Amino acid sequence: MIQTGGAPLIIINRSAEREQGHRVQKQNIAAAKMVADVIRTSLGPRAMLKMLMDPMGGIVLTNDGNAILREITVKHPAAKTMIEIARTQDEETGDGTTSVIILAGEFLAQAEQFLEQSIHPTVIIHGYRMALEDIIEWTEEKFSKPVDLTSESELTTVVKSCLGTKMLAKYMDLAVNIALSAVRTIDVTNNDFREIDIKRYCRIEKIPGAAIEDSNVVKGVVLNKDVVHPKMSRRIEKPRVLLLDCPLEYKKGESQTSLEIMKEQDFSRVLEQEEETIKRQCDEIIQLKPNLVFTEKGISDLAQHYLVRAGITALRRLKKTDNNRLARVTGARIVHDTADLRESDIGTQADLYEINKVGDEYFAWITSEKTTAVTVVLRGPSKDIINEVERNIQDALHCVRNVLTNPRVVPGAGALEMALSHALLEKAKSIPGVRAGPYKAVAHALEIVPRTLIQNCGGSSTIRQLTALRAKHAQQPDTNWTWGINGRDAGGELADMAQPEGVWDSLTVRLQAIKTAIETAIMILRIDDIVSGTKKRDKDENGGGGGGAMPGPGGPKMNNDQLHDWLADLHGRFCPGRYRQQLTSDGSDTIAPPADGDASTAPAALCPSPESPSQWRPSLCHLSPSTNILLQYFSCNFEDTRLSSPLVAQLLALYYKFGAARCFVLQLVPTFIYLYLKALNKRWLNAAQMLETLFLAIYNEEILAAGPGTPSMVKRSEEVLLPLLRSASVVPSSAADFGTISGGSVLGKVNICPETASVSWRSGGGSNSKLLTAAAAAGASCSSGRGGTIRSKRASTVRLGPYPAIDSMIAENRFTVLTRLMRVVTHFISHMAPEVICPSLCRSLLYICRSGFSFQESDLRHRVLRERASVEVFADFSKKARIRVMSPFLVESINGVNFALLNGHADIALRALDAVHQRAQYEMMADVLLETNALRNALLDPKAMETIVARNSAGIGAKEEQPQQRHDGKETRRRSVDGAGGGGDGTLPMTNGDGGGGGKGTNANSKNRRHTRRLMEVPTIDFSDCS
Repeated sequence: MIQTGGAPLIIINRSAEREQGHRVQKQNIAAAKMVADVIRTSLGPRAMLKMLMDPMGGIVLTNDGNAILREITVKHPAAKTMIEIARTQDEETGDGTTSVIILAGEFLAQAEQFLEQSIHPTVIIHGYRMALEDIIEWTEEKFSKPVDLTSESELTTVVKSCLGTKMLAKYMDLAVNIALSAVRTIDVTNNDFREIDIKRYCRIEKIPGAAIEDSNVVKGVVLNKDVVHPKMSRRIEKPRVLLLDCPLEYKKGESQTSLEIMKEQDFSRVLEQEEETIKRQCDEIIQLKPNLVFTEKGISDLAQHYLVRAGITALRRLKKTDNNRLARVTGARIVHDTADLRESDIGTQADLYEINKVGDEYFAWITSEKTTAVTVVLRGPSKDIINEVERNIQDALHCVRNVLTNPRVVPGAGALEMALSHALLEKAKSIPGVRAGPYKAVAHALEIVPRTLIQNCGGSSTIRQLTALRAKHAQQPDTNWTWGINGRDAGGELADMAQPEGVWDSLTVRLQAIKTAIETAIMILRIDDIVSGTKKRDKDENGGGGGGAMPGPGGPKMNNDQLHDWLADLHGRFCPGRYRQQLTSDGSDTIAPPADGDASTAPAALCPSPESPSQWRPSLCHLSPSTNILLQYFSCNFEDTRLSSPLVAQLLALYYKFGAARCFVLQLVPTFIYLYLKALNKRWLNAAQMLETLFLAIYNEEILAAGPGTPSMVKRSEEVLLPLLRSASVVPSSAADFGTISGGSVLGKVNICPETASVSWRSGGGSNSKLLTAAAAAGASCSSGRGGTIRSKRASTVRLGPYPAIDSMIAENRFTVLTRLMRVVTHFISHMAPEVICPSLCRSLLYICRSGFSFQESDLRHRVLRERASVEVFADFSKKARIRVMSPFLVESINGVNFALLNGHADIALRALDAVHQRAQYEMMADVLLETNALRNALLDPKAMETIVARNSAGIGAKEEQPQQRHDGKETRRRSVDGAGGGGDGTLPMTNGDGGGGGKGTNANSKNRRHTRRLMEVPTIDFSDCS
């Protein structure tokens, strides 16, 4: 924000997170050090291996720095930069990826002390650049020696040094011969331009089976291909090869092309034209008399027929890179159209073509002694071992290339780093001022390489041996610059690299690693400001919270800490067996924080005991505004498990209090089910696993016959009384509440309210029958104490259960658990707060059924509610991913919709019913349609419409008008919108009518939002912590 003309001008989005100054630099240094610590133990010949599991369940076993870091997912930008330099080092030199990360982390760690002394980063950077210039000069002139490329022993020594830290150290001679042979084959010099392109012309073909010793170099191309026709030849000497990148089949039209044929003769003509086109292509090929054809596209059956008759062998669907290597081996020219074929396009340089069966697969060998393309065939007992051997061979190939292009080597085993460190410390004595400190810091940072080698060797005293090496270089710097650490021995003793068994590295690799590490440290030190923008939202999403505070129009706000405090307070006050404190006399929201945002001063709430279930509903209704805030916060942040996991743990602890606390947690389950299914769709595995833990804990308690929290492990079974759909009806049990209704069917239903339930619970026994999805016939639920009586000419009893215990949720049992949870919710729904359970259940059900579909709402809601139907506009669900759902879950969910119909939320309940009906029609769920059709037909009865309108107009089950104390001491009235749900611009869980309850809500605001709020899905926001 800046000031202009006396008015503030906002530049950066208020929802963006911004950090500045030394704090940013220290956070970046901490992230870089953490990445370096991950792979520090993977340096040297006695390096430890890392076992990594990829998202698909595969295993990577390696000590290669780049291979380790590319499998790690990080969020911090500095950590991502560190991983990127490992990839760059691997692409440039093929080796030194572990060293560059360790050096970069140490350079940044050494700079931290200067930041704490308030030295400006530019001073540190200047000292680092001076040191880098001297390192480059000394390394090239003083601390390196030339390599005789004609000497096989010198080349072998360099390659063995590269492979000494790899798994292939046991097969050193084999790997060295493979690397030297392959690189020398692809070494091409044209017009004083030398090209060694390993990526393009040296391919590694991995064939599981046999032993590693059976690996070899093939001068030519090896393809995992077989002939397209069994009659084609599998061995040809001196073949005439034709390479194509066009198909030998009839070219199909565009995807939108349609062909209308009116006559039988026209159809025959179309077939003839296809055959003529293919025959023309084959004739053009046959004229040149090749005996081996390769194409990147397909070959039709008719083309195969013509080619077999002409004695031509063909292979199809080659990769573009394989075709380019074949052109080098055979001397052929790749042709795009058979009409352009010339004799010069035929390749004749290949010596032999043959196909051999290796294991269960066929491989084609095309070889030539004069080729400049090679294939390294790797064998091994398993894919994991072959993958690691491939990484080792790649390093060896790049090592040979580096030596051939720049024939100079430097001593390894930490000798170069210690020699440079000593030289830098000596020159630092002549540097005046504050720049000498960062210059010395580079010298100290270089010692991290020999120090790490000693530690990885298991040396008894790292400091003693490091001091001895430092003294060795200080005694005679001109001759002892080759002394380093003998990493092959367990003690990590000193050794002279000039000896025959010494270690020498390519100058290109070591110099590139140091340059990259220092440049990366400089770049990170120059960062003094981090601005993290908000997450991009879907086009159909709006609103939602940020950071942890939850905006609700006119309502209170509670951040993460306040929610934790509130849940902890509830945990203490939901005490079984007694009351802690009665409701306050003014009925104020006891959980909403006061104006200063301090939630800790909120008065205590009623905490009923399990012995007084009649008090559960008033208490939960009183807590409904803050419960809605909890749901909104969780919906906005559930994918960030650092924020949501502690809340889930507190909710699970509340559930084990049972009684009212149990109902408090159960009324959150419908929203959690929707968020869980959404997390599965978006592959948010951590969030899904967190909710699965909660679901399984509740499920395994609720299936017990004696109830949750009992020591008995006997499972529950149920008996459900089913009426005939043909004559099922509900007659109101209280004429004072419903009015006298006579005549036919009004609302048919199997009642699941505890007061009038037609379900008898039994412990143990019972058959393992599946959940009877047509058990709930059709109709509406009843509110607490206002049940109905099922009338039927004939009824039958169906026994369900016992339900099995489940320890993990998988695809096969996922909806068994979710259906059972929904059944428990609807069983206790009359004890819950309608302002929480009704809108959240209906909206969750609506989102589940409509995601991925462009269903148009029917006129049922307008026919039932008429002018009372709201004009809320729904989001476009057609662009979302479809959420899989099963019919038993929908059947149980409709029971909750029925409850909402008669408890002040008919509008959203009818929307949900319409969505379920349309989804059931699309997926042909007969049991769901049986229930929705019966209910829809019953709702169209005039007396049923009158009852629904009366119940919602009276606000039965909704929040009563309550006085609220304003900050100025005056009273205002807070009313709930009839049938209102949604507490803020389309938020899913904010279900209290005044947009979140509490705060400074007024009658005017409620009227303005009565029919104009836009119903949308809550956005999910990624709050990644950059620290």
